[in-house]
Amino acid sequence: MAVTTGHKNHKKIQSSKNIHFNKGNVPKSTIGPSGKPFRWLPWGIAIFILAFLLYANSIPHKFVLDDSGILKDNRFVTQGIKGIPTILITSYRSGSNMMTDNLYRPLSLVMYALEWQLFPNTPAFHHLINVLFYSLSCMLLLFVLRKLFQKTNPLFIIFVCLLWMAHPIHTEVVANIKSRDEIMSVFFLLIAILGFTDYLNRNHILSLLASVIAYFLSLVSKEGSITFLVLFPLTGWFFTKTSIRKNLIASLLFLIPALAYIYIRHVVLSRNPFPVQGVLAIEDNLLMAAPNLAFRIATAIKILGKYLLLLALPYQLVSDYSYNQIPIVDFTDVLVWLSFLVYLSGLVFAFLTIRKKSTFAYGILFYIVTMSIYSNLFILIGSSFGERFLFLPSIGFCIFAAWLITEIWKTDLNTVKHTDNRNIFTMNKVSWVICLVILTLYAFKTIVRNEDWLDQYTLFTKDVRNSPNSTRVHYYLGITLRDKAKEQSDQNLYHDYMKQAIKQFDTAISIYSGFGECYQELALADFREGDNDKALKCYNEAIKYNPYDPVSYANQGIIYFQRGDIQKALELYKKSVELDSTFDDGYYNLGNTYGMMGQYDLAIKNFKRCIQLKPTYAMAYYYLGLTYQNINNMEEAKKYLDKACILNPSLKNKIK
Repeated sequence: MAVTTGHKNHKKIQSSKNIHFNKGNVPKSTIGPSGKPFRWLPWGIAIFILAFLLYANSIPHKFVLDDSGILKDNRFVTQGIKGIPTILITSYRSGSNMMTDNLYRPLSLVMYALEWQLFPNTPAFHHLINVLFYSLSCMLLLFVLRKLFQKTNPLFIIFVCLLWMAHPIHTEVVANIKSRDEIMSVFFLLIAILGFTDYLNRNHILSLLASVIAYFLSLVSKEGSITFLVLFPLTGWFFTKTSIRKNLIASLLFLIPALAYIYIRHVVLSRNPFPVQGVLAIEDNLLMAAPNLAFRIATAIKILGKYLLLLALPYQLVSDYSYNQIPIVDFTDVLVWLSFLVYLSGLVFAFLTIRKKSTFAYGILFYIVTMSIYSNLFILIGSSFGERFLFLPSIGFCIFAAWLITEIWKTDLNTVKHTDNRNIFTMNKVSWVICLVILTLYAFKTIVRNEDWLDQYTLFTKDVRNSPNSTRVHYYLGITLRDKAKEQSDQNLYHDYMKQAIKQFDTAISIYSGFGECYQELALADFREGDNDKALKCYNEAIKYNPYDPVSYANQGIIYFQRGDIQKALELYKKSVELDSTFDDGYYNLGNTYGMMGQYDLAIKNFKRCIQLKPTYAMAYYYLGLTYQNINNMEEAKKYLDKACILNPSLKNKIK
């Protein structure tokens, strides 16, 4: 690759292998007819601003879906900076008492903890950070593609970035705070690609070191970037002229952060004292309901076709596609074969053109490799389908889409010297029109879909219509309606919402009768409606399907406690903390029970354990203070009662 120097005199043209761009040197690929280099920074700023504007309407939204468990109700995150050491040595959902969690993604949790420290219980701030990082990622993608496609018309690179920026499939990732893990993973992965290719092109060791570190940060954000162990050498081969040996050696270095992540993850998850049960539940991954391997593979292939359809035509977006929204099928289903042939054709074409290092081939391979981990063909993961899984693979799709737009309308991607900032809009007008039409449709859909993520009620009342056979959508709507009932001061409205909630839970169970979590939530709704007998039966069903869940035991204990069967309640509360030694509500219940029994030493011990686990538990401080009053230790009583009032000022009215 030749270079054009900014000086009047220069010695010779350098080869691409040893080229070192310094101030005044620019790649020939960026020179336009005016003799000036193509200016990328204005485009980067424009893409950042456009991305921010597309998702600005999601900033005022509330906590939705998994946001509560991962953030608002996560006892480690809500400790702020103090919780970070624990976050680093525990599994992803352990702060929400989910002992069956088998994920390790600490980076997003650390960010949430820092944000909570600054602005506690402020969802708008977390949404703002999501939008900012997404906008930065879109901008960063532009500069990554500029480095990769140096000999390609800037128009193509801009099209790829605009399509990826506006694609509605990303609404789940950006509008759902919990999906920060996806954004951060891609953000650091893009930095890793920049450093890797910079090293191959210019032999900068520091760039390679930074790339390896960025890749580790990508992995601790979300493990899906492990697929780039294949794409690093492929990217080096496609876009640099370095030797195969140097490319492979540099690519092998990424095994270091990958193996480090795998080791740390293993150590952290092995600390879980309880068996990991129900990780692959049917209500989460519908492929678990397949009667045999053939049905499972056929359904997985059909689902892969649905992913492509949503990328091409994001006409209907849904937060959950769990059992049985996508029915189990076998190889007699014509859509299975259609999906198979589309993927096979893409692979065949990619391998036939790979020696030519075609843009089309790279886009296909990028999509297929990054999508492979979510395909459920090789290993079953925790979900059968999720729009968020397309966040990284969609880059490959947008490369293909931009190639298609420019190829069909005869834009010469290899003729770059006639393109600069002055004429990029005036040349290739047909391609611009097509791209802008798509962008307009995408942007409209994105903005409208963002509004669906306003809150739980808005999201699930919308999605239950678009995903009526999903057991989890009905389950989530049931929880939302039950919580909405608590907000009602009018008893008629309260009971109306509770009945709607129970109906949704019943519908979820009718779709899948083995849904243990749903029985648990239905039991709570029945309990609040005063039907304790039905509630106990539902808790027994919940325990039948998930015998390791402490909540069902603890809530049964509350019913027996209210009935005056203190010994039975005590037995159930003990069982709950045996199952989960970090279950703060279990210790709180034990403290109250021992207090009722006059065993004040045990009551104090359990209240203190509860406070240790959840330092913001106001009622635990309150009853601990009352317990000290009962043993005439007024100094300790005052200390804990004062703390309770600080955490919950309304308790001042209860203290005599």
